[in-house]
Amino acid sequence: LPATYRTRPICHANHRNLMARCPSTKDTDGSSRRRGMRRRSTMKEQQHGRAGVTVKVIGVGQGGCSAVDRMISASLRGVDLVAVDTDLQVLDRCQAGAKVLIGRKETRGLGAGGDWNRGREAALEGQSQIAEAVEGAAVVFVVAGMGCGTGTGSAGVIAEVARSSGALTVGVVTRPFRFEGRVRNQTAEAGLSPLRESADAVVVVLNDRLSQVVERRTTLQEAFLIVADVLRQGVQGITDLLAGGLKVADLQMVMARSGDAVLGIGHSAAEGRAELAARQAATCPLFGASIGHARGLVINVTAGPDAGPRERDAAVELVRTEAAPDAAVVSGTVTDPRMRGEMKVTIIATGVSSGRPPLQEPPAPGSEPPDPSGVPARPLPPYPPPATSAAIERTG
Repeated sequence: LPATYRTRPICHANHRNLMARCPSTKDTDGSSRRRGMRRRSTMKEQQHGRAGVTVKVIGVGQGGCSAVDRMISASLRGVDLVAVDTDLQVLDRCQAGAKVLIGRKETRGLGAGGDWNRGREAALEGQSQIAEAVEGAAVVFVVAGMGCGTGTGSAGVIAEVARSSGALTVGVVTRPFRFEGRVRNQTAEAGLSPLRESADAVVVVLNDRLSQVVERRTTLQEAFLIVADVLRQGVQGITDLLAGGLKVADLQMVMARSGDAVLGIGHSAAEGRAELAARQAATCPLFGASIGHARGLVINVTAGPDAGPRERDAAVELVRTEAAPDAAVVSGTVTDPRMRGEMKVTIIATGVSSGRPPLQEPPAPGSEPPDPSGVPARPLPPYPPPATSAAIERTG
């Protein structure tokens, strides 16, 4: 399959035909390219020019593709979205314009069957396609749900290819809910190890912590949509700042080879919103560690046009006081006309401990899972999509 293709509904009868479509073609320089990818790249260069910073989000496996779909539905701008999977049906359902089928020989387009070793072999088989997909990117986000086959096994390989291309590479992944079982959680940990070795930073969102900040009546389907949206927020917190002029070199100072990172999100529309949103983000249950232990912070303050610079600075400074004195901090603000009266603070804390709490048995039915952070549960804030014409200002 080409690295980029237009799909049609898949059934077993046309599976072989779909696999055989769209042969490669040679460019004038002799390198192998796919027609769709070359066409898309040329259009992008004409529209934006080569001077702009190219940011790519690679959604890997079903969880990563779901996150990409969420980014599309939220109108995330300023990034190239790419879906990667071993399953043709998952790729067909994904809305991404660029799609990469890996492991054609290993899985025949039928998926990894939950086997993360097959997912890894598929990614190794498709390294040239992956390299083509990340080509030209200054920053690459590898987004996946850990615990199954393709995302768990492929994420580390994709991150290695991206970082070898010279891109700042950030993994944004989830760990399974406790109810998904011990085996899936152990599989997730096995896949995280090579990802940590390959990526510059890895933001790990613990799904069980999401259960502490959503309503009890939330359905399972809604919970997974929230997971996808949290992944989107982690990516958007950085891409908004890059779109507003944050230099990649500044981001590299905080994130390059920084190891594990954690995500915190705060939101308030009440009086004293700057302090409330900042404190909520700094103590967010999504954190697996205190930001006081972090070696670097990326802080994004998004507010309506009614929020002045003094109020925005107050939110940034409050987060700074929670961090270690020697932590490297990069911050910026975003003005979103739709957030009048509101403020949202997103924190990416890098260089935190990679230790993980021991796996526990699923809680008894009707019991509340313990909160390892000791932070009181809060409702998860609403996440509006990015503004169509946000004014972004660097503050640090």
